[in-house]
Amino acid sequence: MIAKNVGIRRARGEFILATNIDIPLFRRARELSRKKVLDPGRMYRIDRHDARGDVSLEASLDEQLEYCRMHLLRRNARDGTFE
Repeated sequence: MIAKNVGIRRARGEFILATNIDIPLFRRARELSRKKVLDPGRMYRIDRHDARGDVSLEASLDEQLEYCRMHLLRRNARDGTFE
């Protein structure tokens, strides 16, 4: 966490995305970033969906994301965690 906090403080870009290496971003999040429709005066968050860890490394990214969608364990939202 210390390295992530240092990186955030030193960032010089227009936006900061704080995440972890094992959290894939779904298509919608990537689209919003690419289209540049985000407001610099706002903080955005996305619910985290935890999936089973036995995703095939041989599968394509789309196949991996579909597997995760079909094998959810829980959703971590602003208002709580839900199985």
